[in-house]
Amino acid sequence: MTLNGKPVDASDAGALSFFFALHYGIFTLVHGVFAFVMAFLAGGDLHPGMWLLAGLTLALSHVGSLWINWYDGGERWRVSATTAMWQPYPRMLVLHVAIILGFGLVLRWVGSA
Repeated sequence: MTLNGKPVDASDAGALSFFFALHYGIFTLVHGVFAFVMAFLAGGDLHPGMWLLAGLTLALSHVGSLWINWYDGGERWRVSATTAMWQPYPRMLVLHVAIILGFGLVLRWVGSA
């Protein structure tokens, strides 16, 4: 099997894809739980329809970005699969730190009120 013009063992590509999907999926699940808890503690609107609308909007945004950049933009021909897999991790690190700090601020704000 070739991936971006480079020979790749199909079993390795499957394991890499599985690792990425599992790890990134767990991260986004935890991010969603933190966001939900922070919104609840801050007195936000927790109507299920609003969460559904936000999730649908986010999904459409990601699918649109995938199509525009990866397929139409030809990014898949310029970036290796391994590089594409590792690119989100610096953003995940920044987002994770921001979530933890934000959660701490919300808890401090709610605790002082």
